[in-house]
Amino acid sequence: MQIPYLFFIVFMSFLTTSCMAGDAIDKNVKIHTSKTKLQAYYHIEYEITPDNFVMPKPISDDVLKADGGQFEVYIKKHLFPINAPHCKKEIILRMPWTKSSLKNASQFIEEKVALYKKLLDVSEGKRSDLKVIIELNPYVQVTSTNPLNVELTQCNVFFRSSHGRYIDYPGDR
Repeated sequence: MQIPYLFFIVFMSFLTTSCMAGDAIDKNVKIHTSKTKLQAYYHIEYEITPDNFVMPKPISDDVLKADGGQFEVYIKKHLFPINAPHCKKEIILRMPWTKSSLKNASQFIEEKVALYKKLLDVSEGKRSDLKVIIELNPYVQVTSTNPLNVELTQCNVFFRSSHGRYIDYPGDR
């Protein structure tokens, strides 16, 4: 009689803990905030590994450059540290487009091509991991301010970028 009761207590404790973990899947993930006059931007540092992402069919350097350095990869939802309750499969991680008329556009696009090649190396097993900075905006909502917790409202996130350039660090500098 005591063993089923003990099992019930352990099971209920597990279930309660699992249900309470609703916001960030990985409670240890550091959510960085950068504020402008108009809004707050939320981003995280994320380690891409062969096991947690999917690389679509490879894109040539010429196509990447012609597309302003724009590309996307897919992160497996169950391994992404931020809750995404409306997503059924992967989280789409997109690199924003760089406008060719921007000052230093060719340099910014080359940096994006270099990052893409590193991601390709991870997918092919030539590299074990790659840390990237992910911007959670615009499809993010704050679910708690103290401690800060957020969740995705859609299945899209972006490589952190500003003025056409990928930003490879979290927080403000």
